[in-house]
Amino acid sequence: MKNYAVFLMGEDFMLSRDGSNELCGFFVTVRVEANSEDEAGADAIQIVKSDPHLADAFKTDAIEKPKIEVRVVHELLPDNKMKNTGYTFFPMEEA
Repeated sequence: MKNYAVFLMGEDFMLSRDGSNELCGFFVTVRVEANSEDEAGADAIQIVKSDPHLADAFKTDAIEKPKIEVRVVHELLPDNKMKNTGYTFFPMEEA
């Protein structure tokens, strides 16, 4: 298996921020081990979808369904065991 860093963008996530619900997007980079770039992207999306901080966004009956898109997949050196980055959130009205 190869070692990948996958840069993802999420859109249309209804999240509780600062005490109120807000439609947000985010960027995050996730490290995965996979056999191909396509598999790395799919695995990274599943990791983010399983994050308990985002679980409520998938349960809501929002007008816009949340989506996660692979933006960049980069193969890392085998010994690079980078940690996942934190989420960088932004309001969707800025998108």
